[in-house]
Amino acid sequence: MSDEEKIEELRKKRMEPKVRGTTPVECPVCKTVRAVRTDNLKIIKSNICRPCYRKSLHKHGKSTSKLYTIWVQNKSRCRNSGDYHYARYGGRGILWSKVWEEFPPFEKWASAHGYADGKSFVRINKDGHFEPNNCEFV
Repeated sequence: MSDEEKIEELRKKRMEPKVRGTTPVECPVCKTVRAVRTDNLKIIKSNICRPCYRKSLHKHGKSTSKLYTIWVQNKSRCRNSGDYHYARYGGRGILWSKVWEEFPPFEKWASAHGYADGKSFVRINKDGHFEPNNCEFV
């Protein structure tokens, strides 16, 4: 079914937009319909509504933990060219492991390898990448 057909189907369900220049869009998660400015339809990457989007941001509830900060900062040093420390990490070709792309696998590895508050996250081989067999907590 094309986008035009979906929009027409939504309109048939009494979901006409209340404001000119808007189109009803159904959230794929909660199935609620919201009015979106027609000119924004080309910009929107997902039709997910704001409440569902916000819920998706809080996957683990650990964003205020010290371990989460370690994960974010070291990942940024390797990938974000705007990071203050990028030249010493990503700029030298040091990569962040794909295994640790998401926080939960990093958290699981850290707890199995002796993480405790106050310990430092270091690479064993200073020229090696951030990956499970080259990192430890000391």
